[in-house]
Amino acid sequence: MIEEAAGTKTYDIKKANSLKTIEHKNSKLNEIERVLKEDITPAIEKLKQERSAYIEYQKCEREYLHLHKVSLAYQYYQCDQAVQKNKSGSEVVEQEHEGYIKNIEEIDEKISELKNEIKNFETNLKNSENDDEMNKYEADLKQIRIDLAKLNSDLTNIKSNINTDTKRKNEIKKSIKESEKLVETKQSKLNEMQSNVEVLNNDLALAEQNLKKAQQEYEALCCGFVIDEDTSQLQTIQDQLLNTKNKISERQTAVKKAQIKLDGAIKESEKLKKELQVDTKNYEDAKNTYETRKKDHDLLKANLDALNHDPNKWEQLNTRRRQLNNDIYNLNEKIQQTYSRYPQLNFEYKDPEPNFDRSKVKGLVCSLFKIKDPKFSTAIETAAGGKLFNLVVDTDKTGKLILQKGELKRKVTIAPLNQIRGYPPSERVVKAAKDLVGYDNVHTALSLIEYDPVYKT
Repeated sequence: MIEEAAGTKTYDIKKANSLKTIEHKNSKLNEIERVLKEDITPAIEKLKQERSAYIEYQKCEREYLHLHKVSLAYQYYQCDQAVQKNKSGSEVVEQEHEGYIKNIEEIDEKISELKNEIKNFETNLKNSENDDEMNKYEADLKQIRIDLAKLNSDLTNIKSNINTDTKRKNEIKKSIKESEKLVETKQSKLNEMQSNVEVLNNDLALAEQNLKKAQQEYEALCCGFVIDEDTSQLQTIQDQLLNTKNKISERQTAVKKAQIKLDGAIKESEKLKKELQVDTKNYEDAKNTYETRKKDHDLLKANLDALNHDPNKWEQLNTRRRQLNNDIYNLNEKIQQTYSRYPQLNFEYKDPEPNFDRSKVKGLVCSLFKIKDPKFSTAIETAAGGKLFNLVVDTDKTGKLILQKGELKRKVTIAPLNQIRGYPPSERVVKAAKDLVGYDNVHTALSLIEYDPVYKT
């Protein structure tokens, strides 16, 4: 019965675990269906709309480029015709100009001939004695002058025509240059359009390949299959849906990782910006300090030069300084050794309150005086006893703060200056002792030490 009960319980446990697993899988399935319904399906619809819009855009762009190319070609043709027309007009003007020059030369010859005839007529008039003959010469002379005036008028008209034709020729040349520049511009645009047409042809070929691929996918869908983009093999819609879900999951994971990296990079960038600002400020401060120190150095150098500075003496002083530093180091070592041997000489405490004035704590009694002659050290130590390690403070209030909040590592007796009173021996007692054992053998303790007068009571 126990085994049967145990087996039933195991079955119930497995059943409960299976139900939990099924519930978990159902929740995942619902989540996947929700993602498909809310995210993937709208995204697919949006992609389809964008694909249709892109195809329409490509169609419009190809049509626009075609029309633009035709327009440029027509403009190029018009410019070329204008250039040809201007060239032919220039040739006509050149021919007319040459004809005018020939006419001017002929008219000049006729004028010369008429002038010669006039001179001959005038000579004949002077030599003629017959009135009839004179009248005849005068009539001929008048007719010649009329012809001469007519020729001069023709000459003036021809010159004005030449000037007009020259201006026209210059304008035609200018127009030809402008037309040639325009033709070059149109030619460059035409070349650019041809390159664009080549690009569009490549895009068209790619679009045709995509269209062919889409048709194959459509035919496969009609048959209940889809084409895998990676393997180019036919798969069922369920397999494709499963692969799509896996890819979506991978893409989401990649997006999350990329977002995490991006957030980290942004934080790192902000951190680096702050560090850069701090470094820039530190650099400016260091630069200013350097400039100040440099000025001080230059000033000191100038002062040293003015004082006839001796490098050898400076080296001697450095040597002396090193020796003194060594002595200080040795003395500090001895002090530390003394503190190690007599830890009661080392008194440490923490500030009992913020901004505490440490000058209120004077120190241990043994550190506040000096013995005039070391031979009296034992006598002083015997006379003072344990009071040598009492802590001297300015007031009893300070002593209370030190005891309560100073975090003392050992017990210490506080001696506030405002509470203690001195009782030196009377002169009579001292004199009696000196008379008893000798003047050089009796001394008061205060006469054997040196101390700050502030501690005198």
